[in-house]
Amino acid sequence: MGVLAFSVLISGLLTDIRFDDEVRHFWMPQDWYELGKRPLYLTLVDTDIEQGRLRYYVKAPSWHFGLMLIWKIWGGVSKTIAQLYHTAFYVLLIFGTYLLAKEMYGKEAGWYAAVVTATIPMFVAFGIMFLMDMPIAALVPFGLYFIVKKRYLWAGVLMGLMFITKRNSYLLFPTFFLFTLRGKSLPVISRLKNCLIFCVLVLAITLPDFMFRYKNFGGLIQSGDKGRVVQFAGASFKKAVSASIDKVLSRESSPISSPAKKWINFLPSDIRKPINIPKYLGLCLLVLLGIYFFRFRRLYQKQDLLLAFPVIVYLPLYAIFFKNAWAMRYLGPILPLVAILAAKVFTTDKGKKFSHLIIGLCLLQFVATLVYVSINRTIKPGEREMLDYSREEVSADARMMTAEASFVAYYTGRHTLWQSSFTASDFNRLFWGADYSEIKQILDKYKISHLLIFKRRIYDDERGRESSGYPKSFVNKLPGADFVEKVFENDYVAIWQKNK
Repeated sequence: MGVLAFSVLISGLLTDIRFDDEVRHFWMPQDWYELGKRPLYLTLVDTDIEQGRLRYYVKAPSWHFGLMLIWKIWGGVSKTIAQLYHTAFYVLLIFGTYLLAKEMYGKEAGWYAAVVTATIPMFVAFGIMFLMDMPIAALVPFGLYFIVKKRYLWAGVLMGLMFITKRNSYLLFPTFFLFTLRGKSLPVISRLKNCLIFCVLVLAITLPDFMFRYKNFGGLIQSGDKGRVVQFAGASFKKAVSASIDKVLSRESSPISSPAKKWINFLPSDIRKPINIPKYLGLCLLVLLGIYFFRFRRLYQKQDLLLAFPVIVYLPLYAIFFKNAWAMRYLGPILPLVAILAAKVFTTDKGKKFSHLIIGLCLLQFVATLVYVSINRTIKPGEREMLDYSREEVSADARMMTAEASFVAYYTGRHTLWQSSFTASDFNRLFWGADYSEIKQILDKYKISHLLIFKRRIYDDERGRESSGYPKSFVNKLPGADFVEKVFENDYVAIWQKNK
């Protein structure tokens, strides 16, 4: 296991902070460190002061606060320290999975579960990249372990930490709450006491973050921007996905509108591409689950419900609340529990016969994921050329529209906008249907001076609409527009500047 963790760390150290979300997650503790207080928003990204919106992006501050404190002790911002810190959660994920599986099924099951979990492609990738799907997954096995051990105080601490690490952990709360009430041999008063201890600890840890949001954004549970509140609870939970994305992906705007195909629009966006399932979950986990369910029925045990019930409750809640924005990576909190169930296959006599084959496949997919992420996380020479040009030739007060807003803003120091900065109607109109005069009008409205277009994100919008790329029909209009001119181009990116 040490070799796996060391490999993840080295890959992270030798590559760059590249992807938009991880740039934001690194940027927030850096701002926190430099400002001396928790930042309200990232000033260069998705910020449109004229429209009255200051986007507050990072909603769960636990990971960021921890990194900021380490930097304070260390004496400065350091990517190396951040990579070590993040890899520690990968180690915690492995150890927590082992601990829980060992407690429930024995040492052998614990070891196999740890191997399966550590080599799931999603966890290998997010053990390298600064995404919160790794820290939240690392906390879940520990939380359930303390419930199994009837240590409800520590279970409450872990649940509270989950709440302020990534908010999809809210969907685990119902089952963890019910587990604190179990125990037929216990008096009702004892069960209520256990439940109260658990809930009080969750509230105590989460309340300061809720109060921070209330003070700065006017509500206890906000994803917030100043002047426009997006609630994250009750009936408004679905609005956690920004209105602009929802508009773009809605059935009304999608070419897929026939009754026979309407159900497709409800499917999670990642699941619409079947290749994403093995890509994120790995073949080993899927094979083991198939064997667990269809071949080794005698593996079913009563304590399996402690693992299965959170998964069974989590999935429909996610489907209801997140509609078609259900990314595969958001399954992270339940995957360690699924892996423990799947790894039980190895504890049977039949399972042991092919254990070496499956473990070999696990290690193969680990290496493949490591290589894939290392290649894609590295900033390419053409991208560095674009970043250098933007720093040197684009004025400091420029506002650039680009699908990789955080990446460009962080490395260039220039303001960037993307779909969350626009009203849904303006974003739709700009990309789909606007004529030359309307395009210029929208660019003027949002004071956009440069269009930065990554070529790999150009897509054929005759087949469907996306919110994370540039429609080919829009890009094809630019050469004929007299109000923009191409000022930079290489194999990776083109920059168009709006004429004054």
